[in-house]
Amino acid sequence: GMRYKNMDKFVTSHRLLLTGTPVQNSPKELMSLLCFLMPLFTRQQQSVDDFEESSKNDGGEKMLEHFVTLEKADVKKNGIMENPSEHAYRKLKQLLAPFILRRRKSVVLSQLMPPKTRTVDFVPFDDGTRAVYDSIISNHIKNRGDKIVTNDAYARQNLFVSLRKAANHPLLLRMRHKSEASINHLTQMLHSYGYFGRDATCTRKLVKKELEKFSDYDIHCAVLDLIGEDSSRRNSLAQYILQEEDLFCSPKFVRLHSLLPQLISENHRMLIFSQWTRCLDLLGCLLESMDLKFLRLDGQTAISERQHLIDEFNCDPTISVFLLSTRAGGMGINLTAADTCILHDLDFNPFNDIQAEDRCHRIGQKKPVTIIKMVTEDTVDADIYAMQERKSKMNAAIFAEENGNLSDEKVQKGNSSRKGNESKKGDDVEITRIVQSAMDRFLSSPSLKHKNGKRGMVV
Repeated sequence: GMRYKNMDKFVTSHRLLLTGTPVQNSPKELMSLLCFLMPLFTRQQQSVDDFEESSKNDGGEKMLEHFVTLEKADVKKNGIMENPSEHAYRKLKQLLAPFILRRRKSVVLSQLMPPKTRTVDFVPFDDGTRAVYDSIISNHIKNRGDKIVTNDAYARQNLFVSLRKAANHPLLLRMRHKSEASINHLTQMLHSYGYFGRDATCTRKLVKKELEKFSDYDIHCAVLDLIGEDSSRRNSLAQYILQEEDLFCSPKFVRLHSLLPQLISENHRMLIFSQWTRCLDLLGCLLESMDLKFLRLDGQTAISERQHLIDEFNCDPTISVFLLSTRAGGMGINLTAADTCILHDLDFNPFNDIQAEDRCHRIGQKKPVTIIKMVTEDTVDADIYAMQERKSKMNAAIFAEENGNLSDEKVQKGNSSRKGNESKKGDDVEITRIVQSAMDRFLSSPSLKHKNGKRGMVV
């Protein structure tokens, strides 16, 4: 990036970096740090043929590629029966040892910090939510074909996001009110009531186009806003209001409905993290229906209000739950009043989740801390968790951490497949693999009916 290139131009006699996550996705990230710290040393490690190109700091990419290639050749030459990447990680660790000073709080603060336990709660789909998830793949196959997985990055990303939303809550998608009559009626109501404003430039055509982006829950919220302004509108809009059973039909919400009262009865206080603010909205509805007192912090929360919310939660024991977005609430704040952290959905980068869970596992915490990761079985959710495991194991292999991976986590409710290839460059590669895995699961399902013996031809 430009920041890296500009910083590398500084003329310095000494360089020091402080980071808690030197490796997040690939060893290249660690090599880029080393190239910044020791530019002359690292460039000399590259082959002589690359001398002219190595005059510029490439962030460690060529060095890492050259290093791993040599280690794979060494493995082949000496007949070492082990994973080449693991062998390369061990050699990489030896190379980095003189330049890295690492202190983990589990060692430095072992007398001050209570234990932290991770639990993975695999929740099963019910028939209704499974049907929504499968219909997304089925419609994709009917309309576009499976070649799109590798040929169309935009469509692949859309399919992945839709599957991920379906795995977390069906209302994050648009599955209702899709008929032309419903769309036209909603467009007319939102336009005539000035939901998007009464400016002359806000035409019916623009309202209809904007409405296409709405999820079922977005429509529900818009209708409630309009009825709140004028109760006489209820008769014409009531059909778009979701019922409680619709709002809480997600498998994860069903699990939370039974889990939260149990934790509260045991005097636990909780942080619940999610990637999506709309999911936080739905979680707020769930907590309100259960008469639980809670606070919320996300990217839309004013900076001036955030510390007040943090202090209120830490000082008021009657507040059982704090809802936070992973990015906005996952770093730099102290919430040691909580002793339980629930990750409603997982980040692509496992270290973002680790940062989030450490909002309550830090100096000042007096109780043992429990981390609960919620994963929907046999979905892209499980694939993301498997990807997190691979990245964490890579980090553990490089830094020789016995407990640095996620494989030691206690698993509840089922065992989804965790097989997969080694992490490759870029999230797009991971998305391709995850989407292909989802389609393979769907096509191999025993409940799927095939026509003329051909896979993917759904009756």
